Amino acid sequence: MWGQIVDEIEAIDQMRSGLAAGIVALDQSDITEKTFEAVCKPAGMRLQQFAVKNGLRASQQSVKNRNPKNALDPKWKDDYRRFEKDSSLRAVTRSDGTYLRRIQVEAACLKCHGQTNDRPVFVVQKYPEDRAHGFRVGQLRGLYVIEALAR
Repeated sequence: MWGQIVDEIEAIDQMRSGLAAGIVALDQSDITEKTFEAVCKPAGMRLQQFAVKNGLRASQQSVKNRNPKNALDPKWKDDYRRFEKDSSLRAVTRSDGTYLRRIQVEAACLKCHGQTNDRPVFVVQKYPEDRAHGFRVGQLRGLYVIEALAR
């Protein structure tokens, strides 16, 4: 089962990366909520569909979250710090069976997660508590967290 989870998370991250690459050439003023729905939303939806189908709990979490629902659960704080300190750390499987996988900032991510003053208008308006900005390429954006549900 865990091999299947790793394969699916890798596929989801590749999909996210590929979709995001399509917005690199866009002017900042051309990035709208429809851009978000075409780039970020499909990865999140696929993650949730995979989790439901396989009896798992899945989330994307970060200390610099945009959506409050994606705030880092305090129980992953030490793991998150490990990922921050070690940029080569790609994934961790905890002794409780939880799988944590790095989400890395890429150039395309900076269109919405770069400089604070360059965020798209819809982000500023829709997410007044937005903390998911000020990133640089190569930084830790967040984690995919996959947990087995208690049976």
